[in-house]
Amino acid sequence: MTYQEQVCQWEQTVSSHLPQLSTPQVRVLACWSFALVLLKSVGMTQVSVCLALMLGGKVGAWRQKLREWCYEAADKKGEQRAQLEVAMCFAPLLAWMVSWWQAREPQLVLVVDASARGAHLTLLSVSVVYRRGAMAVAWHLLPTGAAGAWEPMWEQMLAQLAPAIPAQWQVLVMADRGLYSRHLSEAIRKLGWHPFLRLNLQGTAKQAGRDDYQPLRSFIPADGTVWSGRGSCFQSERRLSETTRLSVHVPGYPDSWVVVTDLEPQQSLLAWYAMRLWIEVGFKQGKRGGWQWQHSKMTDPRRVERYCLVMAVATLDTVSQGEFGEAELADSHLEALPPTHIARRQAKGRPRRALLSQFTLGRLWLMRTIVEQEPLHHLPASSSSAQATEEEPGATPTLATAASRPPEAGRSKEGEEKPTRVKGSPPLQAISWSCHPERSEGSPHQPWSCSLPFFTQVSPVGIDRLDQGHLL
Repeated sequence: MTYQEQVCQWEQTVSSHLPQLSTPQVRVLACWSFALVLLKSVGMTQVSVCLALMLGGKVGAWRQKLREWCYEAADKKGEQRAQLEVAMCFAPLLAWMVSWWQAREPQLVLVVDASARGAHLTLLSVSVVYRRGAMAVAWHLLPTGAAGAWEPMWEQMLAQLAPAIPAQWQVLVMADRGLYSRHLSEAIRKLGWHPFLRLNLQGTAKQAGRDDYQPLRSFIPADGTVWSGRGSCFQSERRLSETTRLSVHVPGYPDSWVVVTDLEPQQSLLAWYAMRLWIEVGFKQGKRGGWQWQHSKMTDPRRVERYCLVMAVATLDTVSQGEFGEAELADSHLEALPPTHIARRQAKGRPRRALLSQFTLGRLWLMRTIVEQEPLHHLPASSSSAQATEEEPGATPTLATAASRPPEAGRSKEGEEKPTRVKGSPPLQAISWSCHPERSEGSPHQPWSCSLPFFTQVSPVGIDRLDQGHLL
């Protein structure tokens, strides 16, 4: 298969997932994202030369196509020229990714966050966390220091993404401290999703059934255990009534976590919030760890938004290809070794640490495919991704079913917590914490409620191991 045929195959894939784009728009998007994976650079001149050498044509002609693809309609020469509406691609991008999900994993985690794009722009984004990384599926660019609230923009982006997620799915929306607002929390709940938002410690809260407000810091145990319970936060117009609050301070770390959600204490696990850290890997992939955006000279916010679509499509394709790279480099299983083999005796039962991120592994696999001139591989779409499936015996419990406490849950005669497990569910893979049942209004924090896909082995105690540096 020639390079031209590979690009044509990729163009057909992009067109099938982004049908609202015109044929010329799809053509440029496919060629640009294909070259971006090869070059790992946002330099428009490099991309133009690469496309001219691979597909033919003049460098100047390719450069003009790329430039005009980012322009507003009024800035283009000629009549009846159209501009690319990026917001129209948000829901199809998410639907493209949701199509990978297995039918029995109707759960998703979205992260809203802000990041600097050079010295002149600020990126507001909504990303899907996946395999210790993140992929942006909606974004908005603002001039750095621009006046105005950010919450309405995030609310609009979340509403634009909602049609891509089946109504039966369970969605967590996370945000770091400083980005919390009551209006954002309410907007998330109106969509049928669950906020999982971190708070600053400047404020007060009260427990359910009590009238006195106390500082948020007073609800954080000093011994590294988790406090969880219902109550209200804040006394001003930011007041959040009847919400679940999760608090912890791990010894050795300077900051504490205080997270609010609308889930019941038995349904939520504070360790999930460690997934929000994966957004930093996504930001790094767009900059020095991937597409080298820091070298771009583009400063117009609307044009940069269109360029972000190129990087989003390239990232989505690259991360998906990592699945094939993993399959090619699959480790040997211990079951295939003799019973007396030293590897069996020294095995600790933990998965091996990833050598490369899904992003880097996927790009290497794509490079191999291009060099060998093989057809491009694509993850098959789940046949039931758009509809909920009936629960079968032995299936992993959802957040809702995990909320029902098993009869055997509780404490032993010695006062120690007994291990709890939902009947028929596989063993818990996420590391849990002990808690203070006496501090959580009779609702102890239950570790067996964790069932989100792809997010096993999330340890709140080992936050340092989630650092993105070793993954890129």
